[in-house]
Amino acid sequence: MKKKFLEINCKKIFFDFDGVIVDSNHFKEKAIIDSIKSFNLEKIISQDAISYFNENAGIGREKKLLKFFDKEIVDKILLGYGAIGNDHPISTANRYHNSDLPQREFDADKAAYHYKKSGHSGKIPLSAADAAFAGAVDAAQLMAASAAEAGMEIEVIREPKDGYWSNVWNNDAKGWCACYWGGRPTEDWMFSAAYTDDTEWNDTAWKTTDSAVKFNKLVKEARAELNDNKRRELYYECQRLIYDDGGTICPIFNSYVSANSKAIATDENIAANWDSDGAKCVERWWFA
Repeated sequence: MKKKFLEINCKKIFFDFDGVIVDSNHFKEKAIIDSIKSFNLEKIISQDAISYFNENAGIGREKKLLKFFDKEIVDKILLGYGAIGNDHPISTANRYHNSDLPQREFDADKAAYHYKKSGHSGKIPLSAADAAFAGAVDAAQLMAASAAEAGMEIEVIREPKDGYWSNVWNNDAKGWCACYWGGRPTEDWMFSAAYTDDTEWNDTAWKTTDSAVKFNKLVKEARAELNDNKRRELYYECQRLIYDDGGTICPIFNSYVSANSKAIATDENIAANWDSDGAKCVERWWFA
């Protein structure tokens, strides 16, 4: 009988005895650390990954690895200065951030299933320029590489920086494009700027679905609600509606990084919504 060889195209192989022959935990932990290092994800704390693996023994290792590879865009594009988004615009800096929504993780099989179900085929153009945000083109290419694993072909179109906000963003002829939004101090301000049906900056054109109609109704109710708990419930539901039905892909929240002279003094806490203390440095800073 001739020997048969199985060719496997992979970058790493985990040999797992599951404790039958020998306690293999320390081997697996080292493999986790080596995998993180090999993908240049040094910003991920290895012990966090090990703890996650050990605490979620019933989840397949491939999915557990993807839990941390989802951070690739934060680590490679933002150099670690940011946080993973969850497909809605309200970050943890906001008072009514919905922390109950499950964190979306990369799942190529699920993406492939839904893409096939959509009936779409062919290239999906994605316009990007670093005018949208620093690293936007690289982020688009990372997204295209991930989508390819699900059988989707994203064509990254590198647009000129000049005129990007006039000629590309919010332009029906261009469609899907990279952009950024500066944070807003309140949920209502963020929703009213980019998501309600009465703003011309509604760049995803999310206006007519049942969820969009409900969203617009709830935003108005929350605006007038004086009971804090009821207002929280309304804003939580608004975020869920965008998360489930909106047209926004919000993979990251970036941190503003600045360096000031020692001659400049500031309060201990500064605003996180825009550069230079929420663009109010001239009002809030002073000479030391």
